[in-house]
Amino acid sequence: MFSLINPRNWLMLMLLLLVSVTAQSQTEAMWRQLLRAEELITASRNDTAIYLLNNLLTSLDDEDPRHRAFALRVNLERSQALTKQRAYPTATAELLRLIDAANSMGEHHIEAEAAIGMAYILQRQDSPEECLAYLKHAERLIQDHALHNLNARLWNRTSAYHYRYGDPEVALRLANRAVIVAREQDDRHQLALGHYIISLLKRTSNPRSSEQHLTKAAEYYRNTGSMVDYLVMTLALNRLQLDRGKIEQALVSNDSAMVYASRVEDRDSTYASRVYEYRAELMRHMNEPDSAWHYLTMAHNSELQHLRRVNDERAVEIEARYLNEKNSQLIAEQERMLLEERNRLMTLLGIALVSIAGLALLGYFYTRLKRAKTALEEQYLIEQENEELTQSLTKQKILQGEVHHRVKNNLQVIIGLLELQTQELADPHARACLEAMSGRIFSMAAVHETLYQDGRGGEIDFELYTRKICQHFSQLYSLPNGCEFYIEIKDYWFNLETAIPLGTVLNELLTNSFKYGVPQDGPLRISIDMVKIDDEICLTYHDNGPGFPEGALAEREGGLGTYLLNGMSRQLRGRMESLNDEGALTRVYFKRKNQSALPKRNKKRMKRKRVANGTV
Repeated sequence: MFSLINPRNWLMLMLLLLVSVTAQSQTEAMWRQLLRAEELITASRNDTAIYLLNNLLTSLDDEDPRHRAFALRVNLERSQALTKQRAYPTATAELLRLIDAANSMGEHHIEAEAAIGMAYILQRQDSPEECLAYLKHAERLIQDHALHNLNARLWNRTSAYHYRYGDPEVALRLANRAVIVAREQDDRHQLALGHYIISLLKRTSNPRSSEQHLTKAAEYYRNTGSMVDYLVMTLALNRLQLDRGKIEQALVSNDSAMVYASRVEDRDSTYASRVYEYRAELMRHMNEPDSAWHYLTMAHNSELQHLRRVNDERAVEIEARYLNEKNSQLIAEQERMLLEERNRLMTLLGIALVSIAGLALLGYFYTRLKRAKTALEEQYLIEQENEELTQSLTKQKILQGEVHHRVKNNLQVIIGLLELQTQELADPHARACLEAMSGRIFSMAAVHETLYQDGRGGEIDFELYTRKICQHFSQLYSLPNGCEFYIEIKDYWFNLETAIPLGTVLNELLTNSFKYGVPQDGPLRISIDMVKIDDEICLTYHDNGPGFPEGALAEREGGLGTYLLNGMSRQLRGRMESLNDEGALTRVYFKRKNQSALPKRNKKRMKRKRVANGTV
């Protein structure tokens, strides 16, 4: 069996397998990079994550639909990293672009996540109305598209909104629902966040339960490797234990917070001073004033160090902005000088051109004066000849238009007779044959109609002609999902000898598409274009149907359509090829048929030539 396979087919199979393996390995590498970036964001290494995500975006192909969808996920992770960096303006711009792009591409999951991210930023910026609007938008997306894996995230964010602006009871109910769903989905981050929100809500009414929920939240964050979040939970637990007078437990929590504060100080220095303040308060409760004073001093120094770091970052930003403005001024000055120099050169060039043009005009008028007498005599003869030609041409156009109009009317009568005959036939095969014959006659009638309506010197605009035939088929076959045409034919005019065979070919291809190429789950899309290749013209026809059963257009017993296609191609001194390429693809290569010969010069034209030469 294997010996019967063509070696060329073996080579194509191996190439396809190689391309498939390469694409799969590339996709796996991209997802590994994305997962690595998510781990870095969880560990609060946001700068490294943003650098990795930027490189990943650069490597994606904008023309590949799969890469465009993957880029949305990469941009979503990048916006989350920017949010954790508190770069809210940049993160807001990223999320707004992401919501629009995900909506246009139908990526509703990413659109909902981006809307929840916008709600978080707006809550931090104290904009409750805008925050609630994005939460409602995310809720509609989750309900309409069954995005149940986002319920825990939505409920936690909505609970935080109600905790700050709304009803605490509603906030507690939503947080409990989020904890239940997050536990079922094994989403540790949302589970920890839900416990933290419940702890905040119960802090006054039930401090013991609040401490239990804080302990669970801290444990979940420690297990996920999110050190900054774990530090925040530990500090909150430390504060709660201090308020409840549980000094020994508060000392243990403070020790843990001090360890993690030293680990994340290079990424975020906002928590170290609070750790030392709590430590000083613990020392005061333990009657150790010297230690309390020592830790208060460390808290003060840590706060000063944090302020210096912020000021240094701002100073660097201001310096960079100053340098950019200075460079912009230098560039603007250089551009101004270059513009002045270019204007000066253009002025000199303009003077030179005006001088040359003046000399050329003098020579031109000298020549014109020399030939004035001959030109006047020639003009008189031309006017007489033009008047005669205009009258003759007008008569010829009227007669020609009348002929084409009568031919078109006669063909329409034939089409009407065929349609009447079709209605009387019960045999589907016979009805299909008459309908196909009616379409072929319509393609010829359309040629004559185009000639007398929009013709130019016995030639028709093939683009207009093609659109008429496509419109006829669209009206004749009312498809349930509709049909779409994409026509790219620019400035091709053909005479009858070329247009009629081409129209027959086009009619047969459209008939095949509407009979056998209609997709089950979408509209029929047909693209028709025409280009010139060397001394030939190529007509390309493509539909999005299932394609040819045998991989190419094949002869069928009694198949008049295929016979006509091959016959019309030979009549055009061309050839035809067909294949499957995401649908049926047919190319017809042909040459123009000879145009009508130009009329011979009459005696008046010969006389005009002698007048122009000065021999009369």
